[in-house]
Amino acid sequence: MGSIIKSNSTHSKPPAVEVLRPPTVAVIDDDIGLVNAIARILKAHHQCTVDGYASVEDFLLDVDRGRAKDVSLILLDFHLPGRSGPKLVEELRKRRSDLLTRCYILGMTGDSEKIVHNAFHNAGIEDIIQKPLQKLDYSKISNLAHAVNQFHANEAYQLRRTTEPPLKPNYIKRYI
Repeated sequence: MGSIIKSNSTHSKPPAVEVLRPPTVAVIDDDIGLVNAIARILKAHHQCTVDGYASVEDFLLDVDRGRAKDVSLILLDFHLPGRSGPKLVEELRKRRSDLLTRCYILGMTGDSEKIVHNAFHNAGIEDIIQKPLQKLDYSKISNLAHAVNQFHANEAYQLRRTTEPPLKPNYIKRYI
């Protein structure tokens, strides 16, 4: 018959369980009313953190200062003062390609012209939602942000699992 005897040997503590933070959505649009509406809905109903920017330059300033490192999704308007939405993607490829690999970019436009959609696609932005946003669009935005956030949490967990030393057992089985 077997019994379990606790060992007095030291053992590693299991890794702390991390609480998954809400995803951060960066909304880049010069219509401040729309940015505020998106932020209000995503915060209240979809548990997202939202950072709003009126221009590409404002967003790039936060990127340069390291404030945009936790962004899971960028909701990007096409027509912006200064640079257009697709120009942001070009600039990020030059400056911070790591940010492009960590987040998903969703284009947003009120323009139905094919040239606008082609410009987004040429910049590598495959998904585009049409303004004005509908109720289902908010769910799509939230689902994408949560999916990207969960993906990176799983990726970080797998990386920790392969780099941390294995846990030492805290028991010894002895059969008598």
